[in-house]
Amino acid sequence: MLRKTAKAVLGLLLKDYAYYTIFERTRQDAPPRVRAPADRAFVEVGVEELARAADAGIRGTAGYCGPQCAVFACRDAAEIVGVCVYWWNPRYRERNFWPLADDEAKLVELLVIPSLRGRGIASTLIAHSADAMLARGFRRLYARVWHSHVASRRSFLAAGWAPICNVVDVLPRGAGRRWRMERRVARRTE
Repeated sequence: MLRKTAKAVLGLLLKDYAYYTIFERTRQDAPPRVRAPADRAFVEVGVEELARAADAGIRGTAGYCGPQCAVFACRDAAEIVGVCVYWWNPRYRERNFWPLADDEAKLVELLVIPSLRGRGIASTLIAHSADAMLARGFRRLYARVWHSHVASRRSFLAAGWAPICNVVDVLPRGAGRRWRMERRVARRTE
């Protein structure tokens, strides 16, 4: 009840809002402890393979492809069952939610088909793709996760990523510009 009331009050005050946690993975981070299941392959794929996927959601991720982009997939037998997509500059500057240096990239899309969620595919896909991107020469990777998306938060933590910042971005009703607040989070080292 309290949550509904808070949402209703926010709806009266704000035209739009976003509340995200920014996660980071760097070359210096210890490798994650996730292992790929023997019956699944984690590979880089192209737009043609995504366009042929059986699942409509997976096919839809083909729209993320293009220059300054890398797409990684989880295959269960021959079918793609999960995808994550990275962008880097100059392509990412169009979104620019989180500023990137030239040797940084952002995970902009993560999708696992609904029937296989909760089986560790997302965390393994995130870990595998991050390792590949760091090996490719990127120094730092970022992702943003909606504040209350518990499954995504757990997947990034399991994949060895660390939360570094909470970002609240609001557009009050009647205001001419967005307001953005960032609160840095101290990284834990193990």
